Amino acid sequence: MNAINISKHSLIFGSVLSTILIFTALPAESHVLLDYPTGGEIFSHGEVITMKWHILIDHEQLDWDLYFSSDGGTHWQTIAENLPVEQPEFDYALPDTLTANARVRIVQDNVAADYQAENGDFTISDVISGIDQVNLGISPVEDFECFTGSFNGLTTFGSMLIHEEHVSPEIFDLSGRMIESVINTRLIPGK
Repeated sequence: MNAINISKHSLIFGSVLSTILIFTALPAESHVLLDYPTGGEIFSHGEVITMKWHILIDHEQLDWDLYFSSDGGTHWQTIAENLPVEQPEFDYALPDTLTANARVRIVQDNVAADYQAENGDFTISDVISGIDQVNLGISPVEDFECFTGSFNGLTTFGSMLIHEEHVSPEIFDLSGRMIESVINTRLIPGK
């Protein structure tokens, strides 16, 4: 649905004053807002995220529809349709598609015009976002503490091993590409 913007302009042709009306179609404002994800997040493929949204302007609403895009919104796949009006969230297991241009769209199905909202791009990576404490042997209390030096631009990562373990932490960029392997050695428990 579009809104119409009408502007009035006066022009002089010779000695005749003429009035011209110009009609411009504007996109309608969203009546629903997608709260999460908003864009910029990094998730692992297969990770379950809880999409959340809320109504900005009420209508005679029928239901909600959800869609997923892995290419920045060029093509859309259906996640779920005909969700109840009173359901402002949905748990979704992200696909195995690796992309830095993933998006979700919520559509407010109404008796009259439908409205939609979508987020900015987020990343689906093959990098593990959670920590497997058993396999890594890391204590659950101090998982990867991170301290950024405000004056020197250095970041310090800390962890504590429960038992002697081979350790090879790696640093990844936002696209999931490994940019540095910090160490690759056996360490003994302790800080």
